[in-house]
Amino acid sequence: KGLSVPAGCRDPMYTAFQVTPVVDPVQGKLESLDFWENNLYLGTSTGELFLYHIEERKGPDGETIFQGFLENQKKVGPKRAVESIMSVEELGKLIVLCDGNVTIHDLGSLEPQSTVSAAKGANLVCTNKYGPLY
Repeated sequence: KGLSVPAGCRDPMYTAFQVTPVVDPVQGKLESLDFWENNLYLGTSTGELFLYHIEERKGPDGETIFQGFLENQKKVGPKRAVESIMSVEELGKLIVLCDGNVTIHDLGSLEPQSTVSAAKGANLVCTNKYGPLY
């Protein structure tokens, strides 16, 4: 059974955030995402990788408006889901897990840089950002 929400928490005064669309719908189902600085990376069920630049501005009434602009798009898998996306800012790289393959891409261009062949068949990727440099 689901969790019950106290009646007082349903009050808009207690809303922690507001859902605001910032990008157009993508082909397929959204499977993974990562955010770095003003860049939003999306991975889909059809093996597509999208890079959106998110801009923040003030509207005419002083409200904050976010808008996303498609910067780049790459096909990274043969009709398989992009299961995981992880940005590694210090190296300017994006780690992508798709169909059991781990590939390294450039953060801006999304161009593939290399494949981690030792990770063939992987189902999870992670980094240690607090230890020695990756």
